Amino acid sequence: MSPADIRPERRFRPAARRHPGFITGQVLLGLILMAGAASAFALSQFEMAGTSTMTRVGSEVPAQANLIRQQISNCVINYATPAASSGRPYPENAAGSNVRDLLCPNAPAGRQALFGGFDGVFLPQPPAGFSEWTYHPTFPSGEIYIQTSIVAARQNSQAYQQGLVQALSRFTATEAIGLPNNINPTGIRIWIRR
Repeated sequence: MSPADIRPERRFRPAARRHPGFITGQVLLGLILMAGAASAFALSQFEMAGTSTMTRVGSEVPAQANLIRQQISNCVINYATPAASSGRPYPENAAGSNVRDLLCPNAPAGRQALFGGFDGVFLPQPPAGFSEWTYHPTFPSGEIYIQTSIVAARQNSQAYQQGLVQALSRFTATEAIGLPNNINPTGIRIWIRR
């Protein structure tokens, strides 16, 4: 058989026609590799989101607690007078009151709201995933504390619980405790006066 007798379609047949599963195998291999890379990327993003939540909670909760303590201390320092009607310069709001509504009992009219903004201080929204801060005076014993908790939808989140553990580490044992405990807290209690 001479080269002239060989039909052109046989001589120049593409590799895909000679090996029909070759291209399909390469495409499947490429798709599998891309799916693996995408799932690895998604897992790393999920872990980073948990870490960022933990870091955010660990810094926002103590920052807000210290802002609240500072405003209450300012009330006590600036408006403590022996002639005060109650004799106590601490806010006298009922136990469980929202911290946003705290009033300094001896402050002049128009300046009684601790977070009214007259001195440029406003209470920010509670950290995402947390309830409003509440105020708990226990007179006559004199113990006063504030607290917040993780909202019910996020109470099983390890990132939020670890964030609270981080927040607790910024206080001494006499300043704050985790609720119900310091190991797996779902809330935090911070004393103003003990």
